[in-house]
Amino acid sequence: MFHKLCFGILTSVGLALSSCQTKSDFPPLPEDPLDLEKQESLSSDLWSPEQRRANANYYFLLAEDRLLAQDRETALKLYELAYNLDPSSYLAAKLIASKAYLKPEEAFTQIKRMVLLYPKDPEINVLLGQFQLAKGQLQSAVKQFNRVLTIDSERLDAYIGLIQAYRAMGKPEKAVIIAEEMVKADPNFADGWALLAKMYLSDKKLKKAKKAAERAYTLRSNNPEYIHLYAITLEFNGQSKRAVELYETIFQMNPNNDDLIARMVNLYKQIGSLEEALSLLEEVDRNSQKVSIPVKLQIVFLYWELKNYEKAASLLEELNRDFPDNSRISYMTALGAEKMGRPERAAELYQNIDESSQFYIHAKYREILVHRELKQFDIAIGIGKSIVSSKHERAPDFYLLIANLYGDQKKYDSAVEVLIKASQEYPERTDIWFLLGINQERQGDVDDCIETMKHLIKIDPQHAGAYNYLGYLYAERGDNLDEAEMLIKTALKIKPNDGYYLDSLGWVYYQKKQYKEALEILLEANKYAPNEGVILEHIGDVYRAMDQMDKAYSYYEKASKARMDPRDRDRILKKYEEFKGRNA
Repeated sequence: MFHKLCFGILTSVGLALSSCQTKSDFPPLPEDPLDLEKQESLSSDLWSPEQRRANANYYFLLAEDRLLAQDRETALKLYELAYNLDPSSYLAAKLIASKAYLKPEEAFTQIKRMVLLYPKDPEINVLLGQFQLAKGQLQSAVKQFNRVLTIDSERLDAYIGLIQAYRAMGKPEKAVIIAEEMVKADPNFADGWALLAKMYLSDKKLKKAKKAAERAYTLRSNNPEYIHLYAITLEFNGQSKRAVELYETIFQMNPNNDDLIARMVNLYKQIGSLEEALSLLEEVDRNSQKVSIPVKLQIVFLYWELKNYEKAASLLEELNRDFPDNSRISYMTALGAEKMGRPERAAELYQNIDESSQFYIHAKYREILVHRELKQFDIAIGIGKSIVSSKHERAPDFYLLIANLYGDQKKYDSAVEVLIKASQEYPERTDIWFLLGINQERQGDVDDCIETMKHLIKIDPQHAGAYNYLGYLYAERGDNLDEAEMLIKTALKIKPNDGYYLDSLGWVYYQKKQYKEALEILLEANKYAPNEGVILEHIGDVYRAMDQMDKAYSYYEKASKARMDPRDRDRILKKYEEFKGRNA
């Protein structure tokens, strides 16, 4: 937890240096910026104060570039070089932020020393407080953030840190006082007003909550979360008419935004229990002189979150009867039917949504998924083809869906045919190329798959999945193993700690007969992706190669009960049954 918190806290540190020279202005430097031996052999005239600053700027820019490329280890080394050449509080903060991701404990020790070096620097002092907060040293964090505010009374991150600390200590009243001081320090801090409004709501201070939420909304009236927060406070203060208008605004901004719906429910969680929020909304609904569709839909969201699908479905069917021409209600009623396990009813509702509705394309997508669940593949593919032939802007998504429908039926040649056409029409869609490669491999055209993955890497050098897939293909075939290792390590640089990529790397070492290294990597993979059948199988394979048969059997047994692709099931079960027979 400390590791994750540190990364989240510290990524907000700093902006780029304001006065950096271009590379052409610098004296000759080693071709490899990390070659320290060559640095030491450079002429001493390069190390004048002016040149040291210039070189530090150069290394800083290289570090920023490496950080953007997710190469954190190189970035850290470059930040260290920059700081050693030109020690400053700014570079110290960048160095600590970078180190926090890779070496959090070392970074914590170093930041405590940095505070002694830069006792009046608010950035460094805030970082120490954030570290203490992340480690659960709440009293120390409170003292540190208060110290920051004596240095700079307008440091908003120090106020935020104090609020987090007091809330973690179970002192919400102190947190509210700090939040009030924060918005006084910066009256235009919209996030601060929104936070204060939520805290007032938690304390049932409804009038104060409305005032704070209104201020946040005024400052950022295009933010859906602030619109929703303001609407809630209006509602709880008896101003339902205005609240309903705001709810309508939210849905008009993006009527099918699942993420927004999730954030709306999460907001209710933040300001109190879901049951209490539901009770308040139901009271508002009962007291309304006419039916408020947005209020009722939010009640549905809360029912769903509380897994009361039956009540949600009943309410939606009632709304659908009262408002048969409202496509939003039809769409939501169909979703409710899906959650109740009534796919035929859901398909009927989706099918009846008119093409002119803003929900039409979403309904067609869901309708295909419902027919897929019912194994009605021909109907589903027919709907998908009608959408792609219309050249709708969502057509690429429907191409992918059609390909997956063919894949469900093991018609990989048809899937490949569809995806080739899609890749020609939408050559910039990397997800189409990736799925094309997967289906080529499933079809048995491994060479075509390899070429597709190489092309994908060419058009998107940061596509971790393509690097891993290509590397694993080589590993499975037992050839190009050095290249396979390089490809998978590149994938892991882009997406560190991915259990499936680690599994691929472990399998490369297995193929190289480097069993000790393979076992170490595969056990790590199992930590990041537990209960994955193929990873557990691979661990069993390594133990088998190391002649540790009891452990091999143990992992084959675990693999037989774990998650797995249907294509892997027979192979894994065969190994388990073989060893089970030996141990009988």
